[in-house]
Amino acid sequence: GEYESYLLAIPADLLAEIYSEYGARLLEQNVRTYLQARGKVNKGIQNTLKAEPEMFFAYNNGLTATASGVRIVKGEGDTDAISLIKNLQIVNGGQTTASMLYARDKDKVDLSKVFIQVKLSVISEDRVDEVVPKISRFANTQNRVSEADFFSNHPFHIRIEEFSRRISAPPKDGQFAQSKWFYERARGQYKDGQAYLSEAKRKQFLTEYPRQQMFTKTDLAKYEISFSGRPHIVSAGAQKNFISFAIDTAKIWEGDNTNFNEQWYKNVVAKAIIFKEVDKMVRDAKWYQGGYKANIVTYSLAWLSIYLKESKKSGIDFTTVWNAQTMSSELKSCFEKITEAISQKIQETPDNVKNVTEWCKKQACWASTKSLCISLPPDWIDSICKPNELIKEEKQGSKKIQKVDNEVSAEVLVFQLGEKWREIQNYAIANRLITPEQDLAISRILKGRAQTAVQTKLLMKILENVRNEGLEV
Repeated sequence: GEYESYLLAIPADLLAEIYSEYGARLLEQNVRTYLQARGKVNKGIQNTLKAEPEMFFAYNNGLTATASGVRIVKGEGDTDAISLIKNLQIVNGGQTTASMLYARDKDKVDLSKVFIQVKLSVISEDRVDEVVPKISRFANTQNRVSEADFFSNHPFHIRIEEFSRRISAPPKDGQFAQSKWFYERARGQYKDGQAYLSEAKRKQFLTEYPRQQMFTKTDLAKYEISFSGRPHIVSAGAQKNFISFAIDTAKIWEGDNTNFNEQWYKNVVAKAIIFKEVDKMVRDAKWYQGGYKANIVTYSLAWLSIYLKESKKSGIDFTTVWNAQTMSSELKSCFEKITEAISQKIQETPDNVKNVTEWCKKQACWASTKSLCISLPPDWIDSICKPNELIKEEKQGSKKIQKVDNEVSAEVLVFQLGEKWREIQNYAIANRLITPEQDLAISRILKGRAQTAVQTKLLMKILENVRNEGLEV
């Protein structure tokens, strides 16, 4: 019908070699990367490889993989064999795959007796985006998969990941070495990034990306939704909060992706710094008797954000936090006062509600808390905030820079494709996907002529069209 399916066995040595060469690219359609040999499943894999390698095929569930095409040849004894797989993706079995390389390179295990069963589905390019996520979702059973894992490959996350690998944070007072914040786009990336490093390289990795400067997709959602003034959604739990964040973010991205730029990323890191420090502040406060810490933190952040926005026509000066990589003494003083007041307020539940945690999930709780009057000294406010006019100017400037970055990236891609444009042109003409203006733009690039910004846009559009129709670019 619409897809072909093959059942096969693959030698563990070959699988380890493939993963060694392609790494996370092999798992891009997977919902997570290797979760290390710490969970019960992964420890079991390592134990079987060491103690009973010939039984691995019997004990392991194997892999679920996808491809856009295969080449079948005659193997030994007139059996069928696969000699080529196009666009191989392992959508379930990332743990097993990475375990092969881990066992071979780290534990020096002999994999010659180990084979893994594979169910390989060959799916046409035009149905990959529709079918592969379903295969990934339905096939993942070995480790529990959270909803957040299914938003990893959105361009938004790829851009934020790129920022986090490129942008260095200013050193704190008294420090000389710069570091970066590690954004974990797919679950397990942070551990996987250091799993196969030598001890010296691992120390270098941890210096560049300290543990306390790693944050995940669900962390990001928690920061953004808190500061946007929706703590009742954060209190509903990581998954519900992330889904809300994902829906909002996808809509904004669709409208204008330049909203997500370098300044936006720096502001997110500043929010992470504030969130983490307020969390520690509450934990160590003399008035804190235990319980509801997560609710106190998100409600406190939301209260200050909305208070500044509505009463002072301003917002928290995230640039100052980013530059210092910590909160100012005035901002700390504000939160010391706010958190204690918020703690008391959220525990004043209505007569018909006894559970504070459940009360914090209600819109009514936030409506009641938002109107809470907390007196903050004017000099504190002046020190911590930035007027809305400046925030708006900063946002517009950052969007313009991101727009230029997007245009440059498009121009680089147009240049990199080179002679590939001839194939794109022929395919587009044969499938009636091209306009005269786009045809002319491709002809110009094939003759080595420079492209205008308008022509680059035309080329990117035709590139999108042929990809959607199934041409591999």
